[in-house]
Amino acid sequence: MVRQRLRLANASPVILKAYEDDEISLEQLMAYCVTDDHARQEQVFAAINGTWNKSPEQIRRMLTEKSIPTDDKRARFIGTEAYRAAGGAIERDLFSDDGDGCLPRDRGAP
Repeated sequence: MVRQRLRLANASPVILKAYEDDEISLEQLMAYCVTDDHARQEQVFAAINGTWNKSPEQIRRMLTEKSIPTDDKRARFIGTEAYRAAGGAIERDLFSDDGDGCLPRDRGAP
């Protein structure tokens, strides 16, 4: 629970301001926190602002579109421990029920 609160507090200032101004819901804020990359959060926020689908699922999908889910056959073949040992980063969604994660292909991937 503490990790979740810290993750929310570490969201981009632009996203936090939108939440404070009631422009986005708590669920949407949680979706933005699937990554700690502020630039990417703000990029998705700007892109989604002009669309009708602003659901948390859509936000997560957009934030992780260049990532490989940890349950993907490629990730299972390599194994998350070997991936980490090689210097790869795993981003976890602290707000999902099963702790979903992804292997970012554009940053931290070996």
